[in-house]
Amino acid sequence: MHYVIIGASAAGISAAETLVRLEPDAEITVVSREKDIAYSRCLVTYYISGQINRDAVFIRTSEQLKALGVRFIAATEAVGLDAEQKHMTLSDSAVISYDRLLAASGASPVIPDIKGIIGQGVYTLRTIADADSIIAEITESKAVAILGDGLVAVTAAIALNKRGMRVSLVGIAPHILAGFLDSRAAGMIQDRLAETGIRFYLGKSFNEVNRDTEGRLNGVILSDGTSLEADMALVAAGVKPELKFFGETAVAAENGLLVDEYMETSIPGIYAAGDVVQAYDVVRNAPVWNPLWPNAVEQGRFAALNMAGRKAPYRGSANMNSLNIGGIPLVCAGIANSELPDYESFYVSDNNSTYEKLVFRNEKLAGFILLGKTEKSGVLTSLLRHETISPTQKAKLLRGDFSYTALTGPNH
Repeated sequence: MHYVIIGASAAGISAAETLVRLEPDAEITVVSREKDIAYSRCLVTYYISGQINRDAVFIRTSEQLKALGVRFIAATEAVGLDAEQKHMTLSDSAVISYDRLLAASGASPVIPDIKGIIGQGVYTLRTIADADSIIAEITESKAVAILGDGLVAVTAAIALNKRGMRVSLVGIAPHILAGFLDSRAAGMIQDRLAETGIRFYLGKSFNEVNRDTEGRLNGVILSDGTSLEADMALVAAGVKPELKFFGETAVAAENGLLVDEYMETSIPGIYAAGDVVQAYDVVRNAPVWNPLWPNAVEQGRFAALNMAGRKAPYRGSANMNSLNIGGIPLVCAGIANSELPDYESFYVSDNNSTYEKLVFRNEKLAGFILLGKTEKSGVLTSLLRHETISPTQKAKLLRGDFSYTALTGPNH
């Protein structure tokens, strides 16, 4: 049996290690378009900030990867697929045959169509190679304009601010981190970051990247006409699933590849996991694109189990972020910023240091935000997977009684 995995990040490495345990005699090949493999994308901004060194970004050493007995093909991209013949064509023209294939190809940065955005001084931040390029440029640059208001944009702003750069963050949303935070929580974080010198221009976008006669970046013009000083620009305007290698092959996809409960795509023998996949969401009760590291690791493991014939149904994921931004601990999960009429929001705590919000849909916990104090996140995360919350449980949650005993005992 020959298993081929496209991608060597969270989902791909998780799947490869699982297959090694399950099928020690099988042939396993991992193909990665990147030269560097088995590192954490979550840590690249810490590397940029100088908080960790480059080696600390990697989740597996070269010795650990070699010990797996897996064939790794790095710096080579999958460019074509013949699903009927079970052949994969690589960018070096090599053709690989497979018995079962895992698409763990991740996602690629979105580059908006903006005048002057392609060229010297403009970077994306998806890979460790991107981080290397940005670090090399920092010594020559003093001011950076960041396009984006999501997590990558915000953490990059913090990192570059720590390196002494003047940072301007430009985002089209009305507040930062709008993909998972409401305006109140986002405002508390933004206020803390503004104290460090980061400037925010929200509800706006880049209109043009200015360049001198030699093509060097020398400023950015915003959609409202504001001119920003910048000799570096970072585009963090989102990512999209990397599906190019499928070419004209018909495969079910929406925001990402659609899979069944066994992580198999609409093409028999081809599975998918990680940022490329749109898998079951336990809160929305539907296939959702949740491109998060823990989800990718778990999906890679379940995909491998099913590729090896173990028939292990994937329970589903939730959109969850656990992090520390600007010294503020934050856990946010599920649907936490919805203003839809079917959802009820309750504010357990709201002051200058803590913010606790619970969101319900009918009798189900649909999401939560814990900012400042996050000790209750474990109980709340487990409750997200419950079909319903009893009236007694809900009442206890709303008065702040979050203990596991109180919520699961005989009178819950």
